[in-house]
Amino acid sequence: MRNASSTKSLDFGPDNTLDEYVLVVDTTSQTTAGIDEIAKEVDVALKSVPVNSLKANKKSGKIVVSFPSEQGREMGKKTLASIMDNLQVNDAKKMFPKITVTGIPKYLISGLTSGQPISKPLEHREKVKELLEAKFLEKNAYIQNMVTNHSRTFKIVYVNTGHDTITVGIKVSPFIRNHLIQQNGIYIGNTKCKVMDRFDVKQCFRCQQIAIGHMSSKCNAPDPICMYCSGSHETRNCNVKTMKGKHSCINCSHSNIEQYRLDCTSHNSGSYNCPVLGMERETLAEEQ
Repeated sequence: MRNASSTKSLDFGPDNTLDEYVLVVDTTSQTTAGIDEIAKEVDVALKSVPVNSLKANKKSGKIVVSFPSEQGREMGKKTLASIMDNLQVNDAKKMFPKITVTGIPKYLISGLTSGQPISKPLEHREKVKELLEAKFLEKNAYIQNMVTNHSRTFKIVYVNTGHDTITVGIKVSPFIRNHLIQQNGIYIGNTKCKVMDRFDVKQCFRCQQIAIGHMSSKCNAPDPICMYCSGSHETRNCNVKTMKGKHSCINCSHSNIEQYRLDCTSHNSGSYNCPVLGMERETLAEEQ
């Protein structure tokens, strides 16, 4: 079977704008055959069709097949449709990668804050995004060239302002993402900031469960579970938010992996360092 390495970093290829010729085979409705068996059938069926990679994700129940061209993808779709009428074969949803940039000096947005209360927070947030985008382009010639002359994507979608620094989430083209990961950072002002791949894990913020289709608006858990201490109260009412020594991760405490259970008090359920969330991010990376 064709395989691609399973890592947290996305491999979009140097000249491929998005690995955009992708099919997804959904096996979740199949009860008689396992995903590995179906993946082997897909691999055999596509033996005469050029394929970049074929990856089976047991957690999501999906097989992701990447083709080098649109023609190849259409050939693959017709081939699979003719032999797998009981499975869904769809074009993959086109998604740009996202990155997180941390450690941005807060003084860079000082011109937008006069010390007075912000009367229009949404409008202020958009101004912060625009200002930071401009400052990023000002200091990174490659990104500026990609955006200005090649219509590549570089758009801040998330801003979190801390006491001294700012963290942002940025939607970028694969070209820009690859460049930033390779140079291990991005410049802004007089600072080189850390860059990480960003994968948005779907997590219920009422019970902290991580499951497909489970959201806080549809949560049926009898009691809420706090993200910080795992207590039976809403996260917003937690009295130990800032006391890291009293944090506990509910997902790690119930994990079937012993080391995760032993380390469950080293972080909270929403921490980037949570190994359960880390596995989910890795799963999302495999599906890109």
